[in-house]
Amino acid sequence: MPNPGQLHLVLAGAGHAQLAVLDDQIRSPWPHGPVTLISPRTRTAYSGMVPGWMAGLYPDDAFLIDIAPLAKRAGARLVLDSIVSLDADQRLLGLASGVTLGFDMLSLATGWVMADPISDAQGTPILPIRPMEDFTARWANLVALRRGEGDFHLGIIGGGAGGVELALAARAALPLSRISLLARGGQIMPWHHDRVRAMARSWLEQKAIDLIDGAFDAQSRDVSGLTIPADMYILATGSQPAPFLQNSGLALDAKGFAAIGPDLQSISHPGIFAAGDVSGRIDQPVAHAGVHAVHAGPVLARNLRAAMTGQMLGAYQPRRHSLYLMASGDERAILPRGGYAAQGRWAWWLKDWIDRRFVAYYANRHRV
Repeated sequence: MPNPGQLHLVLAGAGHAQLAVLDDQIRSPWPHGPVTLISPRTRTAYSGMVPGWMAGLYPDDAFLIDIAPLAKRAGARLVLDSIVSLDADQRLLGLASGVTLGFDMLSLATGWVMADPISDAQGTPILPIRPMEDFTARWANLVALRRGEGDFHLGIIGGGAGGVELALAARAALPLSRISLLARGGQIMPWHHDRVRAMARSWLEQKAIDLIDGAFDAQSRDVSGLTIPADMYILATGSQPAPFLQNSGLALDAKGFAAIGPDLQSISHPGIFAAGDVSGRIDQPVAHAGVHAVHAGPVLARNLRAAMTGQMLGAYQPRRHSLYLMASGDERAILPRGGYAAQGRWAWWLKDWIDRRFVAYYANRHRV
């Protein structure tokens, strides 16, 4: 607990935005009191490189960032635990270990939470992509067992850009298997421009990936309505609100995420900030995508300091056309930019350079 006159800052989760907060602490140590980082693991996965790893284009540790040395260099105490409850009024966090942790200021960046399926008519194994560390371990085992089998059928549930990338990566890793992509109404990537969707559809056709009408009901967590007889499903649907938010006392948006304004602060509880997939903007829709969490991180770091000193908070303004490069699984990529779209190996080289640079920066940050 902080000494009299000090304020305790808790960094809940090691999502992409929180990395920028740690980086800020390394540049200039937090002068207002102790800092605690809560994470269930000592390493966090950079999601942008996971499809490339699945396709065999990266070694096992290429997309993992070791947060333990970052926390140490930042002067933060690392607590290896998971958050199970939040009392925003009392400023208390309940942890899976049974510990209750008090805070004065809170930065929420816990990343994606997925709704786990509870039923499947055929008893088919289902592999959610989150937590990422569990997914990668099970995927590696799956490829080792099934790579040479031609009668294996893998279904990817989710028609967003992530589901498309996962299907293409799965094709590269399992060249003899049947791969199906299940999307609501058979429609993919509803947030993207027609040109981007057309390119992605062409890739799916080239790679003999079936596009099928099918969806996972996130509310009921029921996959029994899926009718294709797959041997395994990968669940690649969108993020769900973290369970600890439900009875936290925080204001939530219509979908149950922590409601924040452009300054990334809770609209109901000053001193509690959130960024990335745990949050929902009330002033404008912002997609739950890693690119937004990365770009929001520096604003989150600056606003935590500004809130402590009574300065005006800054706003995170999402770029009108964020750079989201989609990987093909075979060292090509699509580059969408507003109504413009291009594809090719050069786009993959750009994506690879951006992703490697991001991971390398944090991999070396504790040394400099």
